[in-house]
Amino acid sequence: MARGRRSLFVFSGILFCIIFAGLLFAAEGGTLIVRSVIGSAQYRDGSGLWRDISAGMILSPGMRVRTSAGASLDLGFDERGKSHLIFTSGTMDIAPMEGSKTGLDITLYTGRIAVSVEAAHARNLSIHAGSAQVRVKGTEFGVEYNEGTGAESGVYVFNGSVSVQGLDASGKPVGEPVIVKAGERAVVNPNGNLQPLVPVQSQDEDRFALQVAKAPEPKPGSSPASKTNEKKRSREYAPMTIGSGMAGSAGSEIIDGTAYSVLILSPRLQFGHFALGLYLPVYTEPNELLKPKKWYNYDEWNFDGGSDFIRDFLLKFMFIQWGQKHDPLYIKLGSIDDFVIGNGFLMNNFNNTLEFPANRRIGFQFDARFTLGGFELMMADVYEAKIFGGRLYLSPFTGFFNDFELGVSFVTDLDTTKPLSPIGKTKKPRDDGDGTDGDGDPDPGDGDSSGGSDPDPAGDTGHGSVFAVGVDIVQPLPSLGLLTWSVFADYAMQGYKATGGYADTTNDVPLGLNGGRGFSAGLRGRILFFDYVLAYRNLQGGFIAEYFDSFYFADRNERAKRLIKGSNNDDSYNGLVFRTGFDIKGVAYINLNFDKYYGDSATADNDNKLGLYAGLERGVIPKFHAAFMYERFQFTARDLIDSVFGERTVVTVKLYYEISKGADIVATYRRFYAQDGKYENSYSIDTQFGF
Repeated sequence: MARGRRSLFVFSGILFCIIFAGLLFAAEGGTLIVRSVIGSAQYRDGSGLWRDISAGMILSPGMRVRTSAGASLDLGFDERGKSHLIFTSGTMDIAPMEGSKTGLDITLYTGRIAVSVEAAHARNLSIHAGSAQVRVKGTEFGVEYNEGTGAESGVYVFNGSVSVQGLDASGKPVGEPVIVKAGERAVVNPNGNLQPLVPVQSQDEDRFALQVAKAPEPKPGSSPASKTNEKKRSREYAPMTIGSGMAGSAGSEIIDGTAYSVLILSPRLQFGHFALGLYLPVYTEPNELLKPKKWYNYDEWNFDGGSDFIRDFLLKFMFIQWGQKHDPLYIKLGSIDDFVIGNGFLMNNFNNTLEFPANRRIGFQFDARFTLGGFELMMADVYEAKIFGGRLYLSPFTGFFNDFELGVSFVTDLDTTKPLSPIGKTKKPRDDGDGTDGDGDPDPGDGDSSGGSDPDPAGDTGHGSVFAVGVDIVQPLPSLGLLTWSVFADYAMQGYKATGGYADTTNDVPLGLNGGRGFSAGLRGRILFFDYVLAYRNLQGGFIAEYFDSFYFADRNERAKRLIKGSNNDDSYNGLVFRTGFDIKGVAYINLNFDKYYGDSATADNDNKLGLYAGLERGVIPKFHAAFMYERFQFTARDLIDSVFGERTVVTVKLYYEISKGADIVATYRRFYAQDGKYENSYSIDTQFGF
């Protein structure tokens, strides 16, 4: 208990530091969060270098921003609020507003800015456009200006009102400010004089109103109070960035002592919100490319009627996709490496590609978001529906609780005894029913003429199933300048069914919530340019947090046994979860994940996880770029001190060398440390290309 109180105290201290730091950053001036990018956009800071802008970045005072012709940026004052501006086809500077700790002063040199500002942010924004200064009062309006001799500044108001002040060439005020109301347009001459106000024209609305969410006119007899009950949650599709093109690789691989040439083509096609990627591999001996029946993976290309035809057809797709995660409608079929349900307490970054491309599975994701809630569904393999789950959530409120979510989740594995039978293998042995693979020799593995390996080397018998249910909440909090945050919490229970003596059970165990329970609560968001997650967890009765994770298929059977055996005790322990990382587009990225549990029970260390992911982007070093991954599971603090590379560690290094535009030689090294400390090395050199 003392350790539990100590870990809770440490968690509270770290949480306080984050909040305090956010308040300090907020006091230094306001920022703009990039919600979406359409086309090409860059920023320049004190380094003098222009860098690409991507969604999720934070633009701060001192930056110059530019967008190419037809390109636009959607910039928010916080992560999810309604106040935002859209900057199109031009150049602007961001500066702190004089006399304000959080205000911004934007200078528009060329282009257009469409603004929708709620009253809470009205005093935090001022726009200079040539000879005009626009003060915001809580409104929806547009500003247009193109720097040059004789250029006029245009201000168009669609809802609410703004204050427009004319300025002379030295920046001094000319005359008194003029209030421009909804439906009016103000034009300021280069000398700072305002022309008489005129009505906004339809062509003006076409240029600006399509970019700004205009408030609906109140219906006769409606009251302002009735409008506050309307759900304001955005349900728009984010721009899809998969694109169309061709990728592939060419190399060699030794299989069963034979050297094969490997050619893989992966074309990608995108049409609006629909995208698909093909995966077309050929494994052939030298000089046998034009003889398909001699290909090592010919079974994937013979389309031999019935279920085999469906199997071979599905294997040609890397993915088929509509929309993206968090869009109103998201559907994906194929190889998926980022299955997450809710806050990730039950399933986090689960993937069906751990053994890709040797073993391939056709996964399925289906998410839908509505005004008052939505759902998330997943299946690891549509061909054999053994691992599946989902989440149903409600978001019934408006105002401060507009993005509040209350969800319930369920996930299960119906057969933990052996691996899924993947529908795609590099080669499928032929079974003629006599216990051989058609060559007269016994099948490898368990002798069941299936051509598969023994699913359980320990010789366990019986059958096991596991499942989990949970409830969760999510509530975004107001932005603190450079700090965005959301509070979340989860409570979940796990259960299982065991028959035939599985996992050393003496009697059959019926299906029930008998696998422990867990609680988690914390924060996630962004501070400066770092994403972060910080959470406290309490696990009891053998509960395994993130039961379905990226490593699941590597120890699926063992994990189920651990859950079943752990449910026979009353162990309770606490843990801290810390995850952070940043991505500087065009330069580098790094992500760190660390889960550490504390308790009197030795099983607390079974849930410890450490991951480090880093990469150097193309162009930083001429001709070269690289990627690195380190993951370790179920370790103690002493294990890390004694050896960074111990059992249950996976290390992958990739080095890319550009031989021409769109073509790279890729050297890959991978080392996997098994439970006994022994390791396996794998190496490969491929040529990859894409356009």
